[in-house]
Amino acid sequence: MGCGRSREEGFQAENCDRMWRAMNGDEPAIGEKIRHESWAVLRLIVVSTYKDFKNERKIIHDIVNSEIGEMAKKRKIIIIIEDFNSESKSSAEDPETLYLTAHLMDESKNRKRVFYLHLLGECSGYIVGDEFVDNDFLHRYSIERGISINEATAIMLENYHSNALFLRRDPSFLEQIPFHEVKFVEDEVGRTRANYFAGQVEKIAPEQCVRYSCKAEGVNNRHQKHVQFTEMDAFKSAVKRFIMIRMENCFEFIGDSDLRDRSEEIVHDYYANRDCPADLLPEIEKVKVLTDNTEIIILLGDGGSGKTSLLVGLSQYKCAHVSCSSFKTKEEMCKRIQIECGRAHIPHSSEYRHSLQSYVGPKIIVLVDDADELTRDELISTLVPSPYLSWVIAVRKNVSKWIQKSYSSVVVHSMPSLDPLEAKVIVSQYLDFHTALTEGMAIPERYSRAAEAIFPPASDEKEEEVFWSAAKCKVVASLARNGASLKRMAALSKHAVTSLLETELLLMETDVMGHLLIGTLCFLTVCPLGMREIELRTLMGTEKRILPTSIKRRHATLNFDYCTDSYGSKSMISALRWRFVVSRLSHLLITIDPISSHLQIPSFARKTVAKRYFTSTTTVEHFQKRIGKMVGAGHSFVIDRSTLRDISGRKMDDSYLTRPKSASTRVSAFENDAFSEKY
Repeated sequence: MGCGRSREEGFQAENCDRMWRAMNGDEPAIGEKIRHESWAVLRLIVVSTYKDFKNERKIIHDIVNSEIGEMAKKRKIIIIIEDFNSESKSSAEDPETLYLTAHLMDESKNRKRVFYLHLLGECSGYIVGDEFVDNDFLHRYSIERGISINEATAIMLENYHSNALFLRRDPSFLEQIPFHEVKFVEDEVGRTRANYFAGQVEKIAPEQCVRYSCKAEGVNNRHQKHVQFTEMDAFKSAVKRFIMIRMENCFEFIGDSDLRDRSEEIVHDYYANRDCPADLLPEIEKVKVLTDNTEIIILLGDGGSGKTSLLVGLSQYKCAHVSCSSFKTKEEMCKRIQIECGRAHIPHSSEYRHSLQSYVGPKIIVLVDDADELTRDELISTLVPSPYLSWVIAVRKNVSKWIQKSYSSVVVHSMPSLDPLEAKVIVSQYLDFHTALTEGMAIPERYSRAAEAIFPPASDEKEEEVFWSAAKCKVVASLARNGASLKRMAALSKHAVTSLLETELLLMETDVMGHLLIGTLCFLTVCPLGMREIELRTLMGTEKRILPTSIKRRHATLNFDYCTDSYGSKSMISALRWRFVVSRLSHLLITIDPISSHLQIPSFARKTVAKRYFTSTTTVEHFQKRIGKMVGAGHSFVIDRSTLRDISGRKMDDSYLTRPKSASTRVSAFENDAFSEKY
């Protein structure tokens, strides 16, 4: 599996010393206090060995879910515990855990918000063995074989000390443990390693270390023989103090006590304030020139081709910028256009067409993103002709034929393809998602070579030019990283990004945790504005109920591995399994708001997911009802979510539905490939 328990091979302290240099550097800036108008996420990373710290981990969950939770609720803070050892299906000896831990630590450090609890005892836990062959990963994080996962996590923390707390348990309680309870101590080599590790931490970060003592009292579970600890007041007070100080020093709620759902504003602000890539500046100038004497400019391009970024660049001029995917209905979008154009206050402003046609003044460019979300009639009624308005709409399919019937001046501007060299870089980054997550990280050579195999050299024969976009590069890389052969990906790269994503959905269905991936995508498809991470994690709590019977029956070959354990005292997906979802879908998930961890998927992904899974009203209603039950359960973090209440109570319409795919389309478009051996 890549890792194993500590073995009696001897322990040489000097072999570990060189791996602690990263923790001795200057501490990076933590950043200003987070000032939030809605809910904010405090992500608490809990690290420990598995069996010997069950008592302490349960106490941490109880503290967060009880008194500390109530205080956090008043401050509009959501405390999310990232405890990878929380349930029976946690696999501490699986090297995949090391990858997911690195993903979590990198994400937290990128946001400069690392809230870290590390429990130290008499066990080293599992160590990275010779079977772990990813040398690039080990080199990147200054980790060597022979180090425990516990130690590796502390090294990944680097020098973010001020927001960390190391809790070392006094071993005196061992005198009260029955002789057959060996889970609290390892052999001499493992115990020496654990004590040396704890000593190094106390030496490097003494102000963040706390010692506590406890007493053992019997067995509270006959089957697991779980020893119960008492007199844990010192441990409890240290954890409470740590969390309270972080809530006080790092967060400030500046909104109204009576919260309202700000989802539409958050999504609108995200797309309106995005930075425009420098390589799109020439395209922006071309479109700006067209707006001087053209009624409607159609930006035509595949999903992820840069249409939204181009619109963001245009917004520096006098523009009204809206995204169709940011609104629940066409009427709400039209109201936003009126507001953006300054026409909401005039008489008869409720008459959308009249309010825009009566405008006289400097020309306004109206930018409409994701216009594919509108029907033909809705789009025609939205595009109001006026000599003082110029419309720029972003679409994936050419709609000029039927728009030209209603408007005299229509120009189609096709988005340019990415340069193949730039596309190779993006594919290389997402072949190893850690380089995509961390800016400035060097791309390992084997991933660059793999990307070269997906981009065959140009031949003298006339072939159709392959269109590359950022989204397409990410999907191609994700397919290659998760099992598709490079030769097959070179052939499939000629297809549109939606076709490639359909292939990836087939691949996800073969994963034992595919129900988590499909469920996440379906919930985010039902909610076009996106959802908060805590909402998704709650919805995924009862894993057997995530997918409706219609999907399970239609895809009879699915072989999912369900987890029935609760996460702490809550019905919520475990941290380890959720981290798998986030890392596996990293190329599709858009973090709209990092403060509240508001997630969304792009419109082309929503359409692809709906095409494959939303083939009946009962399928969509299943996800709507799941959302309705969560809202009705009275969770504090959904009290303000009128958007979710509207979705759960919305009457079924045909916009979600697609025709079932024929059985012939289930032919596998990927092959197993000895990727790691060859590259």
